[in-house]
Amino acid sequence: MKSYQLSLLLLSFWAMSSSLLAQKIAFVADCNASKVVLGNAFRLSFRLENAEIKKIRFPDFEAQGFQIVEGPVNESRYTNINGNRYTFEAYTFSLAPNEEGNYTIGPAEVTTYGGKVLKTMPVKIKCVAPSSSNVQSLNDHNLPPELAGKVLFRLECENQEAVVGEQIRLNYKVYTQIDISNIELVKEPEFPKMYSKEYRFFDKDPRVEVINGQQYATKIIYSMGVFPTKNGELSIPPAEILISVGRQDPRNPFASRNLKQYPLLSLPKTIPVRSLSGQDKDYTGAVGEYDMELYLEKDEITTDEALELVMRIRGLGDIKPITAPPVHFKEGSFKILEVEQKEDIREGGRGIGGEKTFIYKIDPQEVGNLSLQPSFVYFDVRDRKLVRIDSSLEVKVKQGKRILNQEVAEKAVDSSQVLSMQAALKSASWRPTPQPFFGSYRFYLLSVLPFLAFGGFYLLLLGRKKSLALKEKQALKNAPYRHAQEQLKLAKTALKTDTVGDFYRAIEEALKGYIGLQMNIPLGERSKERLQTLLPEKEAQELGEILEHCEQALFAGQSPHKTMEEQLKHSQKLIKQLEKRLA
Repeated sequence: MKSYQLSLLLLSFWAMSSSLLAQKIAFVADCNASKVVLGNAFRLSFRLENAEIKKIRFPDFEAQGFQIVEGPVNESRYTNINGNRYTFEAYTFSLAPNEEGNYTIGPAEVTTYGGKVLKTMPVKIKCVAPSSSNVQSLNDHNLPPELAGKVLFRLECENQEAVVGEQIRLNYKVYTQIDISNIELVKEPEFPKMYSKEYRFFDKDPRVEVINGQQYATKIIYSMGVFPTKNGELSIPPAEILISVGRQDPRNPFASRNLKQYPLLSLPKTIPVRSLSGQDKDYTGAVGEYDMELYLEKDEITTDEALELVMRIRGLGDIKPITAPPVHFKEGSFKILEVEQKEDIREGGRGIGGEKTFIYKIDPQEVGNLSLQPSFVYFDVRDRKLVRIDSSLEVKVKQGKRILNQEVAEKAVDSSQVLSMQAALKSASWRPTPQPFFGSYRFYLLSVLPFLAFGGFYLLLLGRKKSLALKEKQALKNAPYRHAQEQLKLAKTALKTDTVGDFYRAIEEALKGYIGLQMNIPLGERSKERLQTLLPEKEAQELGEILEHCEQALFAGQSPHKTMEEQLKHSQKLIKQLEKRLA
């Protein structure tokens, strides 16, 4: 049994996580609502991280159409974990709109003791009229009339359908218009025949949401992921919570006074699941949002060497069931000796993801200019289709001591032996008995040679290992910019065919992918707001404008060709600016 405390008077958006323990200075605006009902309030907080406030200027809320219900309330915190120092200072307001409509709250401005001047991003709020419908129509839980529609317990799931192996996120959320003193999770949903995982990282902050013109305070109390292993119907059983309504006895905290408990059940849900087997022969079980990186140890070898190809699959999704993607080549040109696998599983705000590395040991079977074609096929959960990433690597194989055709080699050896024996018989003659070998200078020279050869071989291995490490480090350093250029190339292709969806998805991935890889931000945490806090003010504003335009265009499904050309130029220019600053 798990217990969760729900407070509707305080915001807990300063919960610490290891990903926030950094020295990056940031000034951000946090709002617990995007829509409110007229006559109700919401909370807005301005937070400075890893710096001290010397001077702060808030927006003129009253001039922008808001009434200040409470605030500013000041809070500060200092944390030091294993040498990672994190500080913040925040000011929180409770605001209520004066009338219906769409509002934009301007930025706050802060000056730090270090001399930096920072501004927050604007905040958008929509105010709607209250509903005239009876609140009891929202009663899902057989509660008494005085609580009908005032407390809801619901399952939120974005998936209406799924494929085998897809990460299905289940968020269990409480909606309330009254004070709840305690919530206990009595029964978790169980999936005994498939892989499921309780998430540690999810939005635990209280929020404000509007349903049918009724405003609720909401909070996710439990989040989990389910990964179906076969096609058919996935049945999600109900979860059960126990809420406590009333007040504790202040004289005896272990006793209750006017405290009543009510059980609430979420509604069950069924999701159809289909299989992807047989749709593409190169599909190896990857479902999610992925990128592929390739690294070739050498592009020029001899027949005495084996080739090492490193393939990294990085992204959001369950990477454990992914098997080694195929590497195609002309029949008889190569032979794959073995494939080594490494996994790095992580959890972020959007669920499970990570990186899976495949190391291919490949033996050449021919001499000449040869080609390798690695292919990675995965199911993209955004576009709901199989996506293929094909690549081609050129390798030059030179003749070494090892003869690849064994039959020719054996005949050559036999022929040379016969000829040498015939030549020896023709030129045979009597000679004086040679000097004994033991104790001669040749004996001592040959005795020392193995040690000299071993030392030289060891130094050669050290130099080779260092060279490989430098090459891989350089390749990883260039990976963000290379990834961005690949996405911009896809955007150019989509621009020629006026494919709006593919164009703006490529632009969005170019920018988010570049900043995420350059700053080592997990894929699940690359939101527009998060990335903007990591950039200087000018670049942050440009990034926000481009990504906001991408979101609007993707939502509308159309965009003028001239506008797409302008967005491509702006994106190229911004990535070049960021490369100068960050690389």
